[in-house]
Amino acid sequence: VASFHATLEEALNADLLFVVCDASDPDAVEQLETVDDVLADLGAANIPRLHILNKADRASASSLNPLLDAVHDSVVVSARAGTGIVELEATLQDTLAASERTVQILVPHAAGALHAEIRRNTTVLTEQHTVEGAEMVCLISPSRLNRLVAKGAILQQGHGQGTPPDEAPRNE
Repeated sequence: VASFHATLEEALNADLLFVVCDASDPDAVEQLETVDDVLADLGAANIPRLHILNKADRASASSLNPLLDAVHDSVVVSARAGTGIVELEATLQDTLAASERTVQILVPHAAGALHAEIRRNTTVLTEQHTVEGAEMVCLISPSRLNRLVAKGAILQQGHGQGTPPDEAPRNE
């Protein structure tokens, strides 16, 4: 567990965590509990997770049923057989879309690279150029918004629709 601690610290910046487990492993439930404990210790307990139960083709009902009881937000797949992949993609799309918020941000004219990053990594709904810079209304995840604000994007007040006040990034 200690060897994975530093790697898992990256989870703090994630919008969604994939927890992949070997569904055929008899210790899978305990392994998932260990992952949950480590994520909680890191302060990542509230980050949404998608559990991917792989090797379904090798799992017996007696090993798969306890997993399904333990994790209700799971997708059962077999990477080898290719089963469950379509369901995984659909679940991923739905989960990511649900985490996005509509926000209005101002990108100063001098931040051309930031403007390009926003256009590349978000869904831009509208864009208007002003004296101060580009005012953009975007669909964006909270963690991506935090990263963009840290790079110089300015969150416009009153436009963090759907983002709880305690999660809204601040420009200080």
